[in-house]
Amino acid sequence: MSRTIMDAGPLVAWLCPRDEHRDWAVSALTPMPAGVLVCEAVLADACHLAARDGIEPGRVLEVVERGGLVLPHWAPKSRSFDS
Repeated sequence: MSRTIMDAGPLVAWLCPRDEHRDWAVSALTPMPAGVLVCEAVLADACHLAARDGIEPGRVLEVVERGGLVLPHWAPKSRSFDS
């Protein structure tokens, strides 16, 4: 199964009605299956940019809560810096 990795730009365009790339983002992202991969930095950036456009930053996190965006767990739990 292939997974999609998303940066903040398309996510912000999808959420923000006034974004100049909104139409593209809606047509490209709406048909994507749930589970798009993002990292914490993408979420922070998307929250910041959405807020600048008057969108409540919590809307970004709602997409995570609904399972549309997924934060992968990269590191095994048994590892540490001194191993």
